[in-house]
Amino acid sequence: MLRAGGYRPRAWARFLAASFECAERTRAARPALVAQLDRWLAAWLALGAAARLRPLSDALPAVPPAGELAWAAGVHAMLRWHLGMVEGVAGERRDRLSAADAATLARLWIAPRLRRADRDPRTFIALVALCAAGDVLDGALARRAGPTRLGRDLDTLADACAGAFACAAALRAGWIGRRAAAAVAARYGLGLTEALWRYFAHCQRPAGSQSALARALGGAPLIALAAGAAGRPRLATRAVASAALAAAVLEASRAAGSPRPLRSLTRSLVG
Repeated sequence: MLRAGGYRPRAWARFLAASFECAERTRAARPALVAQLDRWLAAWLALGAAARLRPLSDALPAVPPAGELAWAAGVHAMLRWHLGMVEGVAGERRDRLSAADAATLARLWIAPRLRRADRDPRTFIALVALCAAGDVLDGALARRAGPTRLGRDLDTLADACAGAFACAAALRAGWIGRRAAAAVAARYGLGLTEALWRYFAHCQRPAGSQSALARALGGAPLIALAAGAAGRPRLATRAVASAALAAAVLEASRAAGSPRPLRSLTRSLVG
């Protein structure tokens, strides 16, 4: 539809109208799934309200109510639009959001708090550790229950949000240098560009499941930020920049269909 219309404004309008109509049909056909999502939104907002009260308020950075509501509403709207993706990677229908999805959404709940954790290194390190643990947990849960298309993309979104917000806080606090922040921005920017290019220019889904090395490299910048908060800004800057660039090279190699991504990665890193 977009390609046939030359990506002109009218083609985009038709595309979005068709997309919203399809999402509405999905919601009408799967009311139990919609009800579950609404319950999860209520739990999100209740937890956000509880975080403003002691003892949680003593441990967590405060998020303004308007920001909390806007962030929750944005995530909720995005999920309502993509409930048709609650299916296995081969297209088999799933009737409920899974425990892995809940673990991923927990990272999205933490992400705006990470962005405001630049005044307390201990809080920052604790939130980074929670995000890292959540990433491991949702991966394990997804493998046990079987991954879904929604879970795959939601996990990528949670990684990007947690990584970007943590990087912004660390840069603001002086725990990393601008070089590391630029590397992280480039890594996530390249990933987003590749996904959009495949979806809209070629009507293809992005490449499938990541390798163990790609997953490790993807989470490494977030973990490395903790070194900066612990008083090692130079080490953190080098580690974050190296891990982010290595992840970007590996993802680019994989997207290009390289049969030897490790060799490509090594050549890129050593010049």
